[in-house]
Amino acid sequence: MTESQNNILNSAELYDLATGNWTTIAHMSVTREYHTASVLENGIVVVTGGQTDEGSSAFGYSYDVDIVLNSAELY
Repeated sequence: MTESQNNILNSAELYDLATGNWTTIAHMSVTREYHTASVLENGIVVVTGGQTDEGSSAFGYSYDVDIVLNSAELY
């Protein structure tokens, strides 16, 4: 069994400052790390950017690099 150093998940949780509780919410459509999350005035959380742990391929060569994400998700 080998251990991975990259444990990037697609799970998401919200923290309630009033109660001090975490709530699990819908999974993100892709795994993300180094992303940002912002709360809008209407309470919707926007998760943007970040990168994934999947490799990319260009010109027939396989690269073991992270893919930068330019997508957003609403919760």
